[in-house]
Order: sequence, then C-alpha cells, then structure tokens
Amino acid sequence: MAWRVHLSNQAIQHLDILPGTPDLLAVWTRNDAINYYNLSDGALFGDTQLTPPETFDRTSAEWNDYLTTLKAPNDACLPVVHWEDLSIYTSPDGTMRLYVEHASGKVAIQQGDKTHTLPLKSPHSLAFDAITGTVAAIELSGQLHLFRDGKTVGSFDIGLKPEIGLPLQV
Repeated sequence: MAWRVHLSNQAIQHLDILPGTPDLLAVWTRNDAINYYNLSDGALFGDTQLTPPETFDRTSAEWNDYLTTLKAPNDACLPVVHWEDLSIYTSPDGTMRLYVEHASGKVAIQQGDKTHTLPLKSPHSLAFDAITGTVAAIELSGQLHLFRDGKTVGSFDIGLKPEIGLPLQV
C-alpha cells in the first residue's frame, strides 16, 4: 500500500482497480480528481483533473468527445463518474453506459445507438453490473427493481423504507 503514503492527508471517496498495461489503482479524492497508482508496486502513475461536460445533451458531438476523455492513462474506461447533475456508469469496454440524472431521477441504459429509459420513479440506491448489463435499484418506496439489457426482470417489496440521507447500497 505504498500509494497510501502519498494520500495520507486526503480523504478518499472511492477506489477503482483498472486492468490494463499496467494495472492501475484509481484513487478518487474528489468527484473530479483522480490519482493513479501502479497496482503492483504502488508507484504514482499520474493524475487527472476531470472537467464536467459543457452540455448533458447525449446526442451532441460535444458529448461524444467528452466521453472519450473518461479513460485512465492505461486506456481503461473509468467505471463511474459522478457530477452534481449526472452519474455515468461505463462498462469496461466502453460499449455500455448507464446514466442517472439526479434532479429528475431518470435512469437510462445505452448500448451502441440504442437507449432504454428504465421505469424508475425515485431511485435511492443503484448498482450496475456492466458485464451482464444488469441494473438493481431500490426506490424510496422500498421496491427493489432488477433490469437486464433494459428490460424488467422483476420488482420486489423488500420491506425497507429508505430515507433521504440514509446510506443504503444495493
């Protein structure tokens, strides 16, 4: 854990292991700040300061240009990027993305030129398995919803009543 010495005075938001040449550990210290460390020896490999897109219009050329910047120095796609208005979850090969619009609660999964809006009203917690295309979401109503490839697999009352501010993960 030599990388931990470099960050001893900084809070860590989350970590991602990014396979590639070399394998990297992405250490997020803010939503827009990432330090990369070689996974095998902990040596600093570089850092990135992300800039939010100028537009959230996913049909624009600017948006496609922006998506190409969401890669690590080893060319691995960043698995998740959080902005104030939007979270983007990306598959390892970059062919599938899940978009969560925070203000509206709208959740959409995009694969190639096909986009499916998922029928969610108020997702409180969400998980995305980019390898299988599976999305699990818990709504404020306490319903667990499962989707695969943009289609509903099932909805279940799990007996929880999530609250705003209560951390709950799928």
